[in-house]
Amino acid sequence: MQLDVNLPDVRDWRDVLEQVDAPLREAGFVGREPPPGFSEVAPLLTPPQQVSWLTDGFAEATRSQGPLSSWKGVFSPEDALARQRLDALVAAGEAFAPEVAALVRWTLGSSPEQPVARVVPALWNYQGVVLRRFFEALVQRWPESLPLEQLPATAPRREHHPAASGPIRFPQARWVPGHGEGEESLSRGQVLSEALLALWRVGAEDAELVRFHEEFLREWGREPDTLARWLNVAGPDAARLDALRTRLHAQGPVQLEARPLRSYESVRERINSILGEGRCSVDEAARRLSPVERVTWALDELYAAMCRQSFHLWDQSWVERDFDGPGLVSRIAVAARELEPLASDLFQWTARWARERGIPLISMVPEVWLDGLDAGESFIRAVAERWPEELEPQSLPEPPRWSRPLLAPSTGSVRYPDVSIGFTPQGSGCPVQLLTEASSHRIASRVLFALWSAGVSDAELAAFHREYGNASKREPEVLSSWVLFDGDGGDAARREALRERLHPQHPIAKWMGVAELDWPVFLLVDEEDLDVLQPHLSRPELERHRLSPERSFTQWLRSMLRMDPDWLMLSASELDADGARMLLNASLTGHSVIVGGDGAGVDRLREVFLEVQLPWERVLDYRRRDMA
Repeated sequence: MQLDVNLPDVRDWRDVLEQVDAPLREAGFVGREPPPGFSEVAPLLTPPQQVSWLTDGFAEATRSQGPLSSWKGVFSPEDALARQRLDALVAAGEAFAPEVAALVRWTLGSSPEQPVARVVPALWNYQGVVLRRFFEALVQRWPESLPLEQLPATAPRREHHPAASGPIRFPQARWVPGHGEGEESLSRGQVLSEALLALWRVGAEDAELVRFHEEFLREWGREPDTLARWLNVAGPDAARLDALRTRLHAQGPVQLEARPLRSYESVRERINSILGEGRCSVDEAARRLSPVERVTWALDELYAAMCRQSFHLWDQSWVERDFDGPGLVSRIAVAARELEPLASDLFQWTARWARERGIPLISMVPEVWLDGLDAGESFIRAVAERWPEELEPQSLPEPPRWSRPLLAPSTGSVRYPDVSIGFTPQGSGCPVQLLTEASSHRIASRVLFALWSAGVSDAELAAFHREYGNASKREPEVLSSWVLFDGDGGDAARREALRERLHPQHPIAKWMGVAELDWPVFLLVDEEDLDVLQPHLSRPELERHRLSPERSFTQWLRSMLRMDPDWLMLSASELDADGARMLLNASLTGHSVIVGGDGAGVDRLREVFLEVQLPWERVLDYRRRDMA
């Protein structure tokens, strides 16, 4: 069945779109997750409204440029009926726009699991206007009395032609760069989309489209040469190809979109669909992605390295062949600085390090980032939402070397008195605060970020990082010498309170009545004291042996040592000679031991100490009875 091309418009497609919304909203389908299938919405809609619902979903999917698996109402495995009905109605209206109809039906016949699925979004990239006109004509002219279920199923027809054996694989495919008009910048995505369409028109098989798509993305900077190998570029002389290369990578104005165009999640889905498990080089991955995908991916990868404390791995892998990872990050950060200046500066500073090796300690970089992770995430999301789809980051000019006004150290007792940090409740008025439960590591990272934000030089940041890391229990004094402690310099009592919080007395040392433990500890206690001490230690820090018929003490100990606990606890009555030897070896390899009770088990321990010529005095005997 074919609709007559001369059918008049009997309605406005905008009115139909509004009419579709009312019954679906009343049924609770609007905004529902997962979205309703065609079989659910069809009974609520008239035939023209069904046409509107199906075609609108397809058009929306082509605009999103997402992977085929995410195309609403088209490729959902649970909604094959939607694909069948859409194919049938497009076939019926083929006369309105034969090429567009054929392209839609070819798309509907492509599986999201096939390699050609990566080509489909790129091919539709610049066909949105003709597609919308075709769908509008279908909605406006569809007969009210023509149900979709009465449309016959027909197989799409598309002739295939093999590639030629000459210098041009498809010489019959003619394509004029940018339609031959003007000298304005020509986007890489537009060139790819129009070239794919030219090849599709002449019957290139899906495998050939996939091959061209991959070659074009891989040949960064050599796109005209790729085009000349594949199709008949208008006037393929060197001058024209050089002109195309200039237009393709011409620098346009950097202007981010005022409003979000897409969600960060949709861009990530596209990236994941293209890169899969990521088993390709950084250079290859970058060439496969569109501009907005590449921008989001580049920032994400560096951000992930900061979260995982693996900046050294990012630094090793992100400069490869002719791909300049740090330069790419710098260009993006400069172009998008207005979205989040702090995060932009962090990205620029980090990328500069990778280029110049300007920071003495690479391990310090993620520490500085710890307090900037929230700002970094917001920046990445904003960039993904507002970066123009065709703004090539590599075509942006080389940014100037990142620099900022540096804060000079003071000659007084505090190197940076302008940086006030609250370490105790008395410092609650300081602009930078630390929670009372903050660890020593967390304190260091917050101070580093505060110093970095204030403009302290890289060399000074590294000096603080080293001094604090070597401070042992002198952290409060180091902090007081670098920043204004609590905003007033602090005092001895507050510094001591901070020291006690960072280095609390170990509960076993407190029970023993000593200030600190000399690790590893080998402790003898009364049997009943095992139950007293156990609550002070917990798994996986402590493993306590209890008698079991399933396994012996030596079997238990072998199993526990694989888990590498800090403490081993057991009753002396459970020790035999082999167990005593294994327990001593565990102590000598760094495990602290608590043995409860006395008797033969303690005697076996004493004998093992003598065998290896270790003084029995290494054992701390806290039993209340006399062992003599």
